[in-house]
Amino acid sequence: MRNLIYIVAIGMEVKNHVAKAWDFHSRRHKIDFKIITDPSDPDMAPHWERYTAIDRYPNYDNYLYVDADALVKWDAPNFFEILPAQD
Repeated sequence: MRNLIYIVAIGMEVKNHVAKAWDFHSRRHKIDFKIITDPSDPDMAPHWERYTAIDRYPNYDNYLYVDADALVKWDAPNFFEILPAQD
């Protein structure tokens, strides 16, 4: 199964410690991690971009959107293993 954790940061900066924490968590659990910085549509408000991840990155089975200011704890579990699968 391919899983993706992503942050939308269009017109804003993701703090370095936040990006590093999510990158560490993702590598630890063999999950891909991306930060979306380019708008898919210049007329769309940035907060709507969270819904474009499936179109941008279609080859994943599961997606997890996190806010740009959300910090993951270093020993957090693999969220994809503890959340029920959605069909």
